[in-house]
Amino acid sequence: MDSLALLDRLETLVSEAARVPLTSKVIVDEESIYALIDDLRATIPEEVKQAKWVAKERERLLEEAKKDAEELVREAEAEAGRKVGESAVAEQAKAQADEIINQARKIAQEIRQGANDYAASVLEKLEGHLARTIEAVRSGVAELRPAPGVEPLPDRDGTPAQGA
Repeated sequence: MDSLALLDRLETLVSEAARVPLTSKVIVDEESIYALIDDLRATIPEEVKQAKWVAKERERLLEEAKKDAEELVREAEAEAGRKVGESAVAEQAKAQADEIINQARKIAQEIRQGANDYAASVLEKLEGHLARTIEAVRSGVAELRPAPGVEPLPDRDGTPAQGA
């Protein structure tokens, strides 16, 4: 389950919890909250792994694009070198080689930019997920802590609540 679904479950648990009369406090099942927090902890590392994979894949794509561009440049230079011996054709070959080199550089730049845009998009989404997860956990912890100076309500059987 992903972290957003877990956050939805946490929100549902809090919104459907019993309310303490005359306060904005709710009573939630401690075990359920802790189970959700454990599930969130298990989910977040997977999303971090995915982000690392995206960054690694981006680097691989950039390296591949660089190698392709270098190969195109070498081929263009070799082609230009072969044509240099021919007088009238030499200028045309140089122009074609320069055009091939420029095209290869342009393609490499486009690939690099596309990989950067994709990686940035994935990382921005992950950052948003993590921010919402942290906020939900903080909110849950705040809801579970009694206000200073307020005695917890006794259990149904009249005994003091645990942790009191």
